[in-house]
Amino acid sequence: MLRYHLNMIEKVTVPDETGIEKSNLDDAKFAAIAAARDLIATDIIAGVPIHGSYRIEIADSTRQVIHIVRFDNVIDFRS
Repeated sequence: MLRYHLNMIEKVTVPDETGIEKSNLDDAKFAAIAAARDLIATDIIAGVPIHGSYRIEIADSTRQVIHIVRFDNVIDFRS
């Protein structure tokens, strides 16, 4: 298992100090997308505006950012 850190980037950076263990980057991406959707759902329920520019940076065990999950890419908005 590999360790990945899912750092939340809003108005400020909230680093993931402990990280999560996943088999590969695809599994880490899936976890980051699920986390982003959960945060968006919480904001919707609370009536808080959703900021599509927020993101989760996936970093490897050396803290090097290897992928970015933007909030505006995890929800299918339709009018």
